[in-house]
Amino acid sequence: MFFKPTPLALIITTILISAPSFAKSSFGGIIYTDVYSIKKDSPNNSGGVASNAQPDADNYQGIKLELPNTSRLRAAWSNEDNLGMYIEFGFGGASGATSVGLRQGYGTYQINDRWQVLAGHTTTPLSPLFPHQLLGNNAPASASDSPVSVGGSHNTGKGYGDLDSGRHPQVRLTYILPSQRGAIALALLDPNQGKALELPSKYTTKPARETTLPRVDLGAALNLGTVKLFPSASYQQQSYNGVQQGSDDNVTTWATSLGVQTAQGPFELSAEYNIGENWRQAGYSLGNSAATLGSGAVTVAKGTSAIQTTESQSYWIDLGLRMSSGKTSSVLHVIYGQMTSQTSLQQAKHQSDMMGVSWPIELPWIIKGLTIRPEVFIYDEGTSEQSGTKTSYGKEVLGGVQMQYTF
Repeated sequence: MFFKPTPLALIITTILISAPSFAKSSFGGIIYTDVYSIKKDSPNNSGGVASNAQPDADNYQGIKLELPNTSRLRAAWSNEDNLGMYIEFGFGGASGATSVGLRQGYGTYQINDRWQVLAGHTTTPLSPLFPHQLLGNNAPASASDSPVSVGGSHNTGKGYGDLDSGRHPQVRLTYILPSQRGAIALALLDPNQGKALELPSKYTTKPARETTLPRVDLGAALNLGTVKLFPSASYQQQSYNGVQQGSDDNVTTWATSLGVQTAQGPFELSAEYNIGENWRQAGYSLGNSAATLGSGAVTVAKGTSAIQTTESQSYWIDLGLRMSSGKTSSVLHVIYGQMTSQTSLQQAKHQSDMMGVSWPIELPWIIKGLTIRPEVFIYDEGTSEQSGTKTSYGKEVLGGVQMQYTF
């Protein structure tokens, strides 16, 4: 029987067979399948019809069966010289899409028992925790999938409480604390990523980003026995070339985060709080909520252009109950999260919330590596308030089951 190998299969096969005989290598992956019902009540979706013109015209309800693009194949390799490599490709998408793309790819050098250097494309030490919410990564933003509509793309609560560093090219130095007490890591990133600053229409030529100082992410994982703490911070300053003389030409982004994990008996708790400014300019992965879309710096033309700073805060709480029966084990998670963004001068404020239940159940007695995850979440897509006028982007109810095959 003959078959045509895919480019992804050729890449990973080449990695594995090209390793020297003394190298250690491993290969694995995860395949997700989402089956869910989605109902959106979006009376004022950006780009939609006016709520008083055609009642329910922006509402949407449907059933989805998808292979979300969080599915992945991964390969790891290391040798006796303390060199390592990790590569991970994602595949899948909405409406039957089968696109393939690099999720992570990096190399490591273990200098000694305490120090490690990493270079490549991956997440950073910023805000490493996330709630157990996975269903609906490729959910539609609206009935028409308008790119300016809020909502959709539900993954680990991003935009509804979770701040995600995103995956970026970087150089990282990690110090491993003695006695398994944790680690401290410092990462340097390209600062010319993220959403470019929107400048007034008087600029016929859009000023270019010419930042020379890197984005800096610093984080730690501290093992304090039954409690684990995850403090972290991020700083970036973008500079723009070609801005009118006398106008602001720098945008500063910063974020601080504190996460906690603990467990007692059958109960487990994880939570995280984040605060900062101008998050959209840094390339953080923030989802597509109203609070996300309002989390960037804004310019206002007053003779010259002034930059308005936007402050964002987010938090989430995940309370879990561990259960088991025979070979079946599960954790029932009850989750709440919220994100707010407020612009300094215009006093524009955005808020988005989520609340729901996720219940991953491992079923090794059926198939080793099989997990099913029923989930039901209510997403308040958000409200925007400016000069006393409130706009609601409606609510969304998403419920279904995610099947996960791990190998």
